[in-house]
Amino acid sequence: MKGGVKLFGVGDMIDNLKTVGGDVQKSSRKAIFRGGAHLEGALKKKLSQSGTGREYRTGRKGKRYAMHRASAPGQPPAVDTGRLRSSITHNVTGRVGSSLPDPGGSKEKVRGYVGTNVEYGYWLERGAMIHPFGNVDVLVPLLPRPWMLPTFEEEGGQVAKIVRSTLAEAIKKAKMK
Repeated sequence: MKGGVKLFGVGDMIDNLKTVGGDVQKSSRKAIFRGGAHLEGALKKKLSQSGTGREYRTGRKGKRYAMHRASAPGQPPAVDTGRLRSSITHNVTGRVGSSLPDPGGSKEKVRGYVGTNVEYGYWLERGAMIHPFGNVDVLVPLLPRPWMLPTFEEEGGQVAKIVRSTLAEAIKKAKMK
């Protein structure tokens, strides 16, 4: 799933950091890492909400069935096992001004990635046709329960503030040396 937060206008801050002798690689990666950590936390919070949809039995837990209240379509997914929420992570790749090309042919840039490797996260975000409870004779729609893209939209401004303030800190430190 593609989507995310794009930052504009930090090039001048990077140039300023270079001018005052700051460590551009370390500072850029730190700024993106902090922004990613913020998004990771926001996504996990979004996936911690109680459901407002129907309630049903899920498998056996001990001698009783566990009950689960699903989310309503259009709302973020409700927690059942916590697997999706615990799979959310963030990472930083690349280098500023690297001369090594990336597979896409352009110079590699510092990029932050936030997301999950759990396949059903995409299905919940976008919706899908599913076989309920493994019943291959029946196909029903799973209506979208968006959680990732809305969070990126809601938190994009805060991520930009975090990145800019981290770079401003680095510029201030470099000037003091």
